[in-house]
Amino acid sequence: AMSRGHVFKTIGKRIAQFRKDAPLTQKACAERAGISYRYYQSIESGQANITIATLLRLARLFKVHPCDLLPTKSEI
Repeated sequence: AMSRGHVFKTIGKRIAQFRKDAPLTQKACAERAGISYRYYQSIESGQANITIATLLRLARLFKVHPCDLLPTKSEI
């Protein structure tokens, strides 16, 4: 089973990948999502306990389904 910390690290990696594909800076993503740059950085690094509201904002920003930011069934 995946530890809680590993879940947040996986989410952070997914978000970072979508951001790079966009391509956008961390600062631009934070501004567009209406969150602080520091909070955004902590999400990508897997340190933050990301809220569902923020997850939804970022999914909208990257034009992806929120599930695309979460670990897959096999990863959990």
